[in-house]
Amino acid sequence: MERLTSLLKGRLDTFAEPHIDETTQTTMGGVLTILWYLAAAGWTAFYVVGCVTTGDLLTTQTSFASFTEDQNSTVMLPKMRCVSPGGCWVHNMNATDGDSKGHIPGIECYYVRDGQDLPAFTRRVFLTSDPVQSFSVTFNASESFFSVSYDQARVTNLRTGANETKLRGGLEDSSPKIYQGSALMQLTTITGSGLSAYKMDEWASVTTSVFGGVTKPWNLCCKAKEIGLVGTDGKVTVTTDPTFTMVGRRCDEPGMSQTTLAPFPTVNRVQVQDWIGEGLSQFGGISSTCTLLALFVLFVLKKWQAVTGWKSTKRGTVPNGPPKPPQPPANPD
Repeated sequence: MERLTSLLKGRLDTFAEPHIDETTQTTMGGVLTILWYLAAAGWTAFYVVGCVTTGDLLTTQTSFASFTEDQNSTVMLPKMRCVSPGGCWVHNMNATDGDSKGHIPGIECYYVRDGQDLPAFTRRVFLTSDPVQSFSVTFNASESFFSVSYDQARVTNLRTGANETKLRGGLEDSSPKIYQGSALMQLTTITGSGLSAYKMDEWASVTTSVFGGVTKPWNLCCKAKEIGLVGTDGKVTVTTDPTFTMVGRRCDEPGMSQTTLAPFPTVNRVQVQDWIGEGLSQFGGISSTCTLLALFVLFVLKKWQAVTGWKSTKRGTVPNGPPKPPQPPANPD
């Protein structure tokens, strides 16, 4: 072990001390040193520009977590708007934590007019295996197979957390919409650290089935004699007016359909590393890589010199043997 340590130390000392032992100074060593500085400067400029402009070069860590199954600790879906010309009958999951303004105990179905936003409390969801209790929207699909439109936010710069949102809209525009049938809502939470700390929720809908037929015995809105009527001012009142309720034969009308939304069982969690700290860490990595590469090149060069007898150009020479004492001045006589 001592022999191996001594051998390695001798090799490294030979390569690492050109500023002390001038006999080891070579043109090749100088060139490699200059290249190291150029490579480090080029990489630093590339990294800084990439991080400052788009943030695409930032390091992220992705983990997964289970979606909440606790009815008292729910997650709110993005803002939604009814786009069905006949209005939407929304069955909420009776989760009242957080913003429960407008929720009426015992009411399981709420009528929202076309072009009107769904109340916040109706959009609170949790994971359940019971499709009857899931969030659903019943509507007449005679004119369109889309039930609701929703806000879709996306982070555009991982460093600053800058984002853009495709806002909910109407039936004729290009806003994000949800089709009839069954759909999963995937939640991705992006968290930034460092000087630009932020947190952003991204939602995306994935249609799993386009069959939107209303199963009357299991559709709670079809059996509701009382529903919550959401006014244009957002206030909710209880009504038994058959104009708005679905009890009777309304669910049997041609074209009646429904959308059932369920959260995806797992949540994607993306942690964005601080770009300054990550840059220093990567700078240390590229410095070590350049150093090892230079040592390897010098090692190969030494071996090649030993085999071929080729001599590299010295930057300076040192006389052999002990230093000679100064000579007295020559006698002019």
